[in-house]
Parts: sequence; structure tokens; C-alpha cells
Amino acid sequence: MGMTGDSPGLPVAGPAGRKRHWPMLLALVAAEITCSLESNMITSAIATLYRQYGDPVMVNWLVTAFTLTATASAAICGRLGDMFGRRRVVLILLAVAVVGSLISALADNLWVIVAGRGLQGVTMAILPLGYGILRENMTSEASITRGVAMLGACYSVCSGLAFLIGGFVVDYLPWQALFAITVVTALLSIGLVVAFVPAAQAYRERALRIDWLGAVLLAAGTGGALLGFTFLSSVQKGLAWGLIFAGILMLTVWVWHELRTPEPLIDIRLFTNRTILLGNLAVFFTALGPMMFPLVMMPMFQQPLWTGVGFGLAAATTGLIKLPGSGINFLSAIWGGSIAVRIGIRKVLIFGAFAMLIGWLFTAFNHHSLVVTSLMMLFVLGPGATLIFALGPRIIMQVAPADRVSEATGLTQVVRAMGQAISSQMTAYILATSMVVAADGHARYPSDSAYTATYLVLALCSLVTLVLLFAIPRLSKDQAE
Repeated sequence: MGMTGDSPGLPVAGPAGRKRHWPMLLALVAAEITCSLESNMITSAIATLYRQYGDPVMVNWLVTAFTLTATASAAICGRLGDMFGRRRVVLILLAVAVVGSLISALADNLWVIVAGRGLQGVTMAILPLGYGILRENMTSEASITRGVAMLGACYSVCSGLAFLIGGFVVDYLPWQALFAITVVTALLSIGLVVAFVPAAQAYRERALRIDWLGAVLLAAGTGGALLGFTFLSSVQKGLAWGLIFAGILMLTVWVWHELRTPEPLIDIRLFTNRTILLGNLAVFFTALGPMMFPLVMMPMFQQPLWTGVGFGLAAATTGLIKLPGSGINFLSAIWGGSIAVRIGIRKVLIFGAFAMLIGWLFTAFNHHSLVVTSLMMLFVLGPGATLIFALGPRIIMQVAPADRVSEATGLTQVVRAMGQAISSQMTAYILATSMVVAADGHARYPSDSAYTATYLVLALCSLVTLVLLFAIPRLSKDQAE
């Protein structure tokens, strides 16, 4: 029986499976659309939730809970897919997302809504599982490449649609309707996956031991540190710093544990490869700052004019402004992949990081113009971050051992998710350092100086990304082919 290159014990798909490539790809795209909507639609409601709950830091936990769960999910679901079948795991994740969306749709308490968002976050593991499904069922490398490109490109396009849909929901419906939409898309995705994604015909010959201790240490350490950063804005600073240090200590223990266990949750030894280490760090710093530009810019577009910063736009109008960016980002990823064949992936990534650096510096000192800010977001910041997101894992794949490519790219997804989780709190904390208060004393919004400081921090993250990419060794001719 033939075996796939990265899935020992799994058969290569037969002729019947190959005939179902496009329907299968459609099903995986639908699952990715569910993940994209759940990840991004909530951003359109942040300004509304600021007004309703009056606590920017706590509201941003709606983003943090999603990305934190995504970290743990991406870390273990690849291993679960190896053991029980990737299609089966995708279906389980979509079912969990349905439950999470229902909880968030029916709840009024902010913490209960956050819990539902945490359940939705498991869908972030669908992308690496989708890569594995393509590898299981496609024998042509060209077909696999087209499938992987399609999944990444569709995620980018659907991110823009998520802002538009979210904007219309916030303007004309109760904001809880955002979660009703994701219930429908998740159920539709389940039907398509059941109908068109072939079930694996066999599983690994040897059952893998799941490193549950590693999963608990990673999630608890990251969550403790993030909770500490949340409390830094309150009077309980002693408790906040205690949580931060406890989280760092737990992450240190996690690293020690992963290095000692024979079957680690994440093989940290991969970081001994300089390209893998620097490539992952570049992805991390992009996720830490530049990739999170909607979290900062979308609320600023909707912020009232009386605050001295922002443009007082409706949520739907903000979504319309962001919408063209999806197509631009899609073309950016396609162009980046095409040009990288001729000049190399490293150079394209450097170009993307340089664009982000220039864009954030320019925005920091020119964000009072709606036209200028929109152009920076659409034509510089978005495409730059998209290039890093789309091609960053590819440069790691070129140097990873053949039998560890899936593990190495899964690790990159974890690094990216961790960066986003930290960023949502970092940006919220910086924005909360200087607030403008309404005359009634209830509504509070970030001031002009707070936005300027945030944009400068994002520029610094872009600079670090640029330096890291320059430090990545150039590939030899044999490696580049």
C-alpha cells in the first residue's frame, strides 16, 4: 500500500479520490470561511462593545480567547489528525465551533461570551489539517500546491468579507447575530466535509502518545501571562505581575518538558535550524504587531469625531472601505508566489516587511486623513502582512526535514497564534493608556496620542521582522528548487 510522504500509515488516494479534488477543495474552503468569519467579524463590533461595556481591555478578550484557544488547538490537532484521521478531527472542530457560537449568541454576560469565543477558536487548526487532507488525497505536487494556495488566498478574501458582513450586522441587527451567522456556516461546512472529503482508509500503524502535559503547560502559561497583562490596567498590579511571572515560569517548565519527553507536543529541537528559528520569529513579530492592523484601524474609523481622532463612520461603511483590501491581498499573495519563483522567497518576504515598516511610520504621523489612512491600509499594510502570512511558512518548508514538514508548518501556526494573542492585549493596553471621556462620563475612547503610540509600536515590530528576514541564510540552488 502506498503511503504519503508526511503521514506514515496513511494511503495515497486512489482514482476515486482523485476525481473528487475540486469538491473536496470546496469543502475545505467552506471550513476555512467558517474560521475566517469567526476570527474577523467580531472586530466590526468592538466599537459597539466599547460603548456597551466601557472596558476596552476586557472587550479585547473576545479576540484573545479565540487566538489563545487557536494556539492550543494548532499544537495538538495535527497529532490527533494523525491518530484518528484528519477529516474526522475537522468535523469535530466544526461541531465545537457550532456550540461556541450558540453560547456567544445567547449570552449577555461578557465572560460567557468570551468562553464561547474560546470554543470557536479551535477552528484555527482547520488550515494545517486541510494541508494534510490535500496531501492524503492528491498525488500531483502541482495539484497540492494549487490547493494550498487556494486555501490561503480564500482565507484572505473572506477576512475582508467578514468585516463587511460584520459591519452590516452591527448597524442593522443585534450584534449577537454575528454568532448566528457562524452557526449556519459551520453547519454547512460539516455537510460539505461529510459529502466530499474522503475518509482516510487507514491510520498510523502505531498509536501516538498525546503530550497532554505539554498542552496544559502551554495553554496555562500563555493564559496566565495574558491575564496578567489584562490586570495591569487595574489597581491590582501586584496580582497582575504575579500572573505574568507565573505564566513565564510555566512556559519555561513547558520548554524543559518538551525537550525531555520522547514524543513532545512541539519538537522545540527544530529551532536549532537557523532558518526555521528566524522564520518563525519573523512570523511571530508580524503577528505581534503588523498583522493585527484591523484591530486598531477599524475601531478608529468608527470612533466619534468629538474625540479628536477617528472619522465617525458606521460599521458597514468601515467594512466597505476594508472590502477592496481582500482582493488586493489576494492579488498580493498570488503575485508574491509568482515572483518568488524567480527571485526567491526571502527577497519577497523582505519586501513585505519593508512595506509594513514604511506604512506604519507614515500612518503614525498622518492618521488624521481618512484617504491617506485608507490607502495605507489597502495598498501597503495589508499586502505587506499578507506576503509574510502566505509565504512565511513556505521558506520553512524548504529547509525542514522531509518527514517533519507538517510538524514544522504546524509549529509556525502556533507561533503566529501566540503572537496574535499577545498582540490583542498589547494594543489594547497601549490604547487604554490615554483615553478621551464623553461629557456623561460613560463612553471612553483612545486618544490621538494613544493611537500614535500604537502605530509606532507596530512600526517597531515591522523593523524587527525586517532585521530577522535579512538574517535568514540564503538558500543554495538545490534548496531553492
